[in-house]
Amino acid sequence: MASDHDIDGLSGRQIESRLKGGAADMLNRLGTTVLRGSRADAPIGPPDKVYERHGAMHPGALRRSGRRSRATATRLRTVIEFPIEHAGPQHEREDYDHPQGGKAHYLSDWVKAVTPLMAPGLAEMVRRRLDG
Repeated sequence: MASDHDIDGLSGRQIESRLKGGAADMLNRLGTTVLRGSRADAPIGPPDKVYERHGAMHPGALRRSGRRSRATATRLRTVIEFPIEHAGPQHEREDYDHPQGGKAHYLSDWVKAVTPLMAPGLAEMVRRRLDG
């Protein structure tokens, strides 16, 4: 006999496990989308102002430095970062010219683009996970 917390024969713990696993999968997919897009939009080389102040930086180093942590059912969070010294100014400074390619706000633009996909993605994930 099913309890008040059962849905289609699934216990509350089974439901929770399915939903958390699905949420982690969705976060990982969206995180991968953000990472790939932001890597493609990150500046290839530093602008002249950075060369003058900090010396040469290998072209493409910023793009290659991008990484993402993996969400799990017990850690529903993914972090995308570009952990090199000049990533912050490259991201924020709109006055930098990037003649080799790339742009400012390479990460935040992708986060903004993907954010509207989260609610419909969660709704679809819930439907799929509870259907079996």
